[in-house]
Amino acid sequence: MARKYKQGEVLKGYTIKRDDFFNTGAFAFSYAAKDRSGRKVFFKQYKSPSIRVDWYRKYVNYQKELKRRIDGDTQLKEFCYEMIDFFEEKKCYHQVFGWVESSEDLSKILEKIKAGRGPNFAQRVILAKRLMGSMAALHNAKIIHADLKPENLQLINDATILAGYKLVLIDMDYSVLSDKKAPWHDDPRTGYVGSPNYCSPEHLRGETPVPASDVFTCSLIL
Repeated sequence: MARKYKQGEVLKGYTIKRDDFFNTGAFAFSYAAKDRSGRKVFFKQYKSPSIRVDWYRKYVNYQKELKRRIDGDTQLKEFCYEMIDFFEEKKCYHQVFGWVESSEDLSKILEKIKAGRGPNFAQRVILAKRLMGSMAALHNAKIIHADLKPENLQLINDATILAGYKLVLIDMDYSVLSDKKAPWHDDPRTGYVGSPNYCSPEHLRGETPVPASDVFTCSLIL
């Protein structure tokens, strides 16, 4: 079992800031951290995959290929969080992502809409178009998000654009490359990650998610 890091602990030059953010998920512990320059980053310490599983090394390479596709596509990079670093330490795999500043996830925006304080209808139409535009860019790069839900759609306040928000996709560490079999495909203990209220028919049947799976989930969100 991975040991939770303490406030102020330093790993590979990243200083853990549990007093700023800490979360325990099914596959990883997530922390706020600072890099050597003092920049705030999103730091994940993985419980799964562990370095002992058969498909661990394939998973690391899969993540690097995901980063290569995002970084190599100017349009797609606008929609996705930054993948900064990968490393192994204390018998755990770690990834470091860009911290999405001044943002709220879509679930919080939806609460504002219910209270009559959220984006107006015209802004919501633009955000819907941005969401589907992000899916087109993602699928063009042969990437399937596979775990879309309001919490994984970060909206950054931006008064310079009509929608009032910029959309950023996060939590893609179990996304699927549609032209490469996922390393965990044959592991019954892992399966394909999804969220109960937003699962596609493929998820519910235990099948590999496809681009249509993302589109189906987008329709539930919209």
